[in-house]
Order: sequence, then C-alpha cells, then structure tokens
Amino acid sequence: MAHDDGPSRMAGIATRLGVDATYAGQYRLRLIAAEVIEPRGHGLVDFTLPGLRDYLREHAASSHWGPDAALASAERQALPGSDQ
Repeated sequence: MAHDDGPSRMAGIATRLGVDATYAGQYRLRLIAAEVIEPRGHGLVDFTLPGLRDYLREHAASSHWGPDAALASAERQALPGSDQ
C-alpha cells in the first residue's frame, strides 16, 4: 500500500503480493480490525495512521522495493534447499 499515493485497490495489492483475492482479503480484515487500514470505497483501502505511508516509504519498505522484488522472493522460495 505504501507504493500508492492514495487509497489502494485490493486487486492491485493481491497482484503485487502474488496471492489471490481471498488470501489478501483475510489480511485486509485483520488490518481493519487492528485499525491500521480502513475501507475507502468499493475495493479500496487506505492507512488510518497519519504519516504511516511516508514512514514506510522512508524506512521499513525501502530495502524491499523494486519491480523485481516479488519475483526475486518467489525465485528464492523455489530454489531447492532454500531456507526462506
């Protein structure tokens, strides 16, 4: 979600994570219950905490971003003997 400048589409989140909509929906429900995100319309969610998007962009997510990040992770998991 930190990639997006405003509310995020759940379909886009699921695609970026490489999971189906049902799987992403379960995490959506957990994050809504924890009051980290909130619904912003049909299929849209956004952060509830002011500044969280900027914080994630600057700190937590910065080392994992890039167009090939999800692909690289999937490739590591597919390698025989991989511990990740």
